Amino acid sequence: VAIYPDFIFYCNSSVAYEDVPINNPNSCVRKVMRIWTVNEWHCTGERDTLYAQLIEIVDNEGPSIICPPGFSHTTTGHTCTANIWIPAAIVTDNCSNINSVTVAYPGGFKSQNGLFYAILPVGNNVITYTAYDQCYNSSQCTMIIVVEDKTPPVAVCDEHTVVSLTLGGQYGLTKVPASVFDDGSYDACEI
Repeated sequence: VAIYPDFIFYCNSSVAYEDVPINNPNSCVRKVMRIWTVNEWHCTGERDTLYAQLIEIVDNEGPSIICPPGFSHTTTGHTCTANIWIPAAIVTDNCSNINSVTVAYPGGFKSQNGLFYAILPVGNNVITYTAYDQCYNSSQCTMIIVVEDKTPPVAVCDEHTVVSLTLGGQYGLTKVPASVFDDGSYDACEI
């Protein structure tokens, strides 16, 4: 029958305890010596018994990390990439302080919790946040930034083009390839 923590006296007995910290309570492994005192009264007198219990509290859980929501963005007009502001993740820990946060993205890595610009290519870009606490535990989350080419190509045409009609053509028609009219048309993500 569990005597503690009911504090109800069973058979003329009582139980109490005292906690004695063994090491720094802010460390990653906290040790406490719990000294139990069991008192029992009976017809011939009183008996006190001491029991020692070692309790070890270990921080082995990573921080809680919540990534920002993913989003879509268009490319810039000059390159087939996008210059994206990377937002910060929300990071907390119950037992210790946050030691650091890193962000890995296609083509780069930063030792900070977002709040920087990154150049991302067209496609689905996986952004991975990793948070570390002071006890060397870590947690990760990911967000996806989709970079799409929504910028239309720039058409540059010859101002004046001379085309000769052939004698054998039906109805006086001739074929002229589009490259004849092109005078440097371009698109950042290829035409």
